[in-house]
Amino acid sequence: MVRRLSLYSKTRIALLDSSGARQKDILADLQSNGISVTRRTVRLFLKKYKQTGSYADKPRSDRRSKFPPYLNGLIHDLYENDDELTSRDIALILDNIFGLEVAESTIRRRRLKLGWVATGPAYCQMIRDANKQKRLDFCLDAQRRGKPSTLSFSPTSAAFNWTSTGS
Repeated sequence: MVRRLSLYSKTRIALLDSSGARQKDILADLQSNGISVTRRTVRLFLKKYKQTGSYADKPRSDRRSKFPPYLNGLIHDLYENDDELTSRDIALILDNIFGLEVAESTIRRRRLKLGWVATGPAYCQMIRDANKQKRLDFCLDAQRRGKPSTLSFSPTSAAFNWTSTGS
């Protein structure tokens, strides 16, 4: 993970270098002030600073996303309504409704940014066909009586669902 140097760190490195300090001394000074950097970071910054004479970073790309931001809400709503959708399902929906061809990897990144994570059942016991009706009756009876129960009955056994983390 690349972490940019703060303006204070850059100024401190440049001042120490101009006063004749060696790179390992600069590193020790920064670390004694609670600034966590590597020797390589100091070396690369000094090399760039001596070439350009500036603290500024290189210009960044201003490329805009092809994915319209208003579709974030749509994706969130789709997962709210059906938490078993896949990125391929979402891609097909976007193509059918908006004529937008979006890569599945883009949808997976957006899904993660929206706070949706895959969750699987903690434990899902298989129920024999002969006991399915009895299990359903038991769950409905417990629900009618208002007894909190950790037991549930689902006609489908999905491998995982998408749940929102609330962000």
